[in-house]
Amino acid sequence: MAEKKEEAENADKDISHLLKSVEGLQETLKDGIKKNSKADGENTSILLSRTGPATINSYVAAFRSLHVTTKSAFEGVFQKFFRYPEVQESFDNLLELEVKN
Repeated sequence: MAEKKEEAENADKDISHLLKSVEGLQETLKDGIKKNSKADGENTSILLSRTGPATINSYVAAFRSLHVTTKSAFEGVFQKFFRYPEVQESFDNLLELEVKN
């Protein structure tokens, strides 16, 4: 019984860490979408030079925080906790933001 409680507590900590790690990335992607929508007629290379570095840095921070080095490993961390609705929702939101960016 105590073992199951400990497993549940560890899962809660892992989920919390995962969601927190992705929070900054999602915010950066949202900011990029706002900048893209304001810059309709701008040259794409100029726009990427403004939004690209922040996005890349956010991915690097999220990957480091989760101790992964590839996008597939990053997605694998989510898949490990897909049975939790908040993880599914966070992953879906991230995919949506990536498409919009």
